[in-house]
Amino acid sequence: EALNKEFSPLHKDFNHNRALQSYYLMFDLIRQIVFSALVVSLFDFPFTGILVVSIINFMYIAVFLFIRPFKEKIDFIQGIINETCLMLVSLCALILITMERIRIYDLEFKMNIGWVMVASNFFFFFFFLCRIFASLSYMAFLLLKFLFNKIKAKFTKEEYFSILDDEC
Repeated sequence: EALNKEFSPLHKDFNHNRALQSYYLMFDLIRQIVFSALVVSLFDFPFTGILVVSIINFMYIAVFLFIRPFKEKIDFIQGIINETCLMLVSLCALILITMERIRIYDLEFKMNIGWVMVASNFFFFFFFLCRIFASLSYMAFLLLKFLFNKIKAKFTKEEYFSILDDEC
């Protein structure tokens, strides 16, 4: 129980209804380690590296959709957007590497693929900023509501006591 409280920030947003949901963080950490190891170890073989990374991304999205690890729907949506953007970028990189490999040098098409990658990253960043802004706005609203209620309660008590003083 004490250990559960100590590590609650790591798992408080996750479902624990099924065993797979409980192990989601472990799956994600393993994926990130494998992803990093592949990027480093297959640096000299970009086609193979990006192909394996794309396959891992696709499998991860499928597992993510099956497990549904988050309690809140917005967290699930953000996870899907994150993974979809990552998948889109890796597929674009795979297309670019394939074009180089089979000697297609269409510069305009490559530029458009590059813009898809930039737009995907921008969308991911924009969604993330909107989510942070919405969370901060909600917290500010709750804080103002709390302060307003405190001020209202204080004035109500002062008015009540001043009425009592006037009657005495």
